[in-house]
Amino acid sequence: MRQGATSLAKRRSPGRIVAAAFACVMLAGCVTTDEPGPKSIPLPGAAPRVVGATNGETAAHAQLVAAFGGAYRSPRIESALNDIVRKLVAASDDPSQQYDVTILNNQTINAFALPSGRLYVTRGLLALANDTSEIAAVLSHEIAHVTARHALARGELERNADLIRRVSVNLLNDSKGGDQEKARSRLTLASFSRLQELEADQIGIRTMAKAGYDPHGAVRFLQSLGRSGAFRTSAARVDFLATHPSTPERIQKALSAARQIGGPGVGESSHDGWLKVIDGMAYGDDRASGLIRGRLFINPDAGYQFTAPEGFALERSGDSIIGRTEDGRRAMRFDRIAQPAGQTPEAHLKAGLLDDVAMEDIRSLRVAAFPAATAIGRSKDWSYRFGVIEMNGSFYRMMFSAETLSPEWDRAFLAAIESFQRLTPEAAQAARPTHIGLVTAAPGESAAALASRMAVADRPLERFLVLNGLDSAAQARPGQAYKIVAE
Repeated sequence: MRQGATSLAKRRSPGRIVAAAFACVMLAGCVTTDEPGPKSIPLPGAAPRVVGATNGETAAHAQLVAAFGGAYRSPRIESALNDIVRKLVAASDDPSQQYDVTILNNQTINAFALPSGRLYVTRGLLALANDTSEIAAVLSHEIAHVTARHALARGELERNADLIRRVSVNLLNDSKGGDQEKARSRLTLASFSRLQELEADQIGIRTMAKAGYDPHGAVRFLQSLGRSGAFRTSAARVDFLATHPSTPERIQKALSAARQIGGPGVGESSHDGWLKVIDGMAYGDDRASGLIRGRLFINPDAGYQFTAPEGFALERSGDSIIGRTEDGRRAMRFDRIAQPAGQTPEAHLKAGLLDDVAMEDIRSLRVAAFPAATAIGRSKDWSYRFGVIEMNGSFYRMMFSAETLSPEWDRAFLAAIESFQRLTPEAAQAARPTHIGLVTAAPGESAAALASRMAVADRPLERFLVLNGLDSAAQARPGQAYKIVAE
């Protein structure tokens, strides 16, 4: 099991960001790290069950859950996952292993396991699945990582590689050799992790079939992951595709394994049953963390909103909101930090927000009656536009980057900074999170017609197809239930 993340920017000190990392989102994609996953956590209890954020947690577990937005509680979903895990454990290579499943309150698509048997799945992943066999495939894959002791084997490989590096540097006084060994070990770990993913697929497919689920559910879910990855163009995300790469080779191997067991439908794959389980589940960001509506970001609890420039797609990345244009040549980041005592927005910009970026043209202004300042930054390869707004003891920061800061884009970025405004109580009350809703296709009703019911501003048809595991040529089937995003 691997856990990887590509970040828009890495903090070195409070309020500062590494410029190279910020610019990385502008390219085809930053390299996913191969750092080890969380440490093993002792498990309480005896029977497999779904637990929440306050049930028998260790400090490490609590920190991990908090990093993904907390635990999502739904008795109906918890019960369904509990039933699936119970069947899979009985059919697994180690039926005595205990498991706890935590639903993470996060819209990214991710699932991972700890060596101890803790399983984690995001509600974003639950929303992407379209039947019980697809969810069984995800959980069975993660259980396979535990029974095959992949994390432990990976840890041993990392320890051996680290020992060789330390011998090179400390005993042989060869820092260059240590760097070369580090590079080689990263390639080895990447290959090792890839083999573990393929092995977990094979074990998982065998286990889920033995438990009575359609093994082709694994293939369908991998295909949905591919569609989701193509749709989500942002390079700065933490999701299942970062840690479980969906490649044609992987899909083909899964298909081959499933066909050896039987054809599609050989086991359980309840479509309507699963959709009823997740009907009403929160979708997208929750109210407390703010809501993305196309180019508009609304934080009703903190009481503000702003609008990104035309052509930007917004997405959450940790505690920040990031965005980029479809061609990847312009990016933005929005975040909030506590206002340092006595510091003004101008002083904050003078101190520098990005490493190795010279700040120019620092100007004071007021944005929606709040003290604010803007600046231009330049590095060897990128141009930047910054805005810092002071409100209620916090600095709200907008950072834009582009290869060339043309007058047109400079005006667009400044308009986005100046779009920051306080919400009226009525607007804050009206800002409601979205959830999964169900619609049934009528005779002759097209996928486009169903997608028109989606409460999303950005590419509703494409989102509808991804959410329901359909390709672009698929037509709605009369009488079948489909997922939509509803308010």
